[in-house]
Amino acid sequence: EENHFFENADVLVLDSQYTGEEAIAKANWGHSIFCYAVDFANVWNVKKLFFFHHEPTYSDKKIYSILRAAKWYEDYSAKYDVDLNIAVEGQEIEI
Repeated sequence: EENHFFENADVLVLDSQYTGEEAIAKANWGHSIFCYAVDFANVWNVKKLFFFHHEPTYSDKKIYSILRAAKWYEDYSAKYDVDLNIAVEGQEIEI
């Protein structure tokens, strides 16, 4: 089994700009989707995941809807146990 730099991290801040549907439309833009971030955090046994690099045109409501979708994905699809959060400009994260 391969070791990963992020394995057993307390916190991971990861690009999760789009939903799956949006990522298909913007496939060559180089951004990730929230479910990949949740999957990576689970595989690497990360305790807290912060989604960042939000689409600049999104409202706060849209960004938090992505967080809700990620929590649904975590709870009902994958059965993971990662603390999911939205990264906010100027935020300080205690480790």
